Amino acid sequence: MANVNEVKICPNKSCGAPLPIPETDKCLSCGSLLRSPENKYFSTPDYLTMQLSDRISFAEEEFNKNPQALTKALNDVWAHYFAWLKVMPEEDMVASLRDVKSILQHNFLSNAKLQTTGVLINLGKEIGKLSENMDAYIKSGGQVTNYEHLLLPEPPKQSDESDI
Repeated sequence: MANVNEVKICPNKSCGAPLPIPETDKCLSCGSLLRSPENKYFSTPDYLTMQLSDRISFAEEEFNKNPQALTKALNDVWAHYFAWLKVMPEEDMVASLRDVKSILQHNFLSNAKLQTTGVLINLGKEIGKLSENMDAYIKSGGQVTNYEHLLLPEPPKQSDESDI
């Protein structure tokens, strides 16, 4: 009686090459990931985009039969989203862009589809343009003037000359 080992084929539809035994982490022919790398510590972070999407979904579920209430709820969600963007901790701003940089650096080694890579490229280009505009603004003497979210004390009232 003979032992027969079934030949495993690369799951990438455009490849289909036979896989070696024991199976490797990547296809030796096309480089496709055959299994997820072991991850002991990390999972999907709670991105602001996910929170916004959840809030919009909740509002749509709750007020789907009342367009006026839905509009009011969505306006409230967006107002609070923009308010958070104005006052979010600087550490969160820096951390989120560091995440973006890491994601872009490792995209070609990930299991992301080509379409997703295209979205990442376009978002990266938009971020680059915004960064260039911010840099040019600061270099030309511009300054941050967004103080409307701060509760500043009222200036002392000037006394009238008639009070003298």
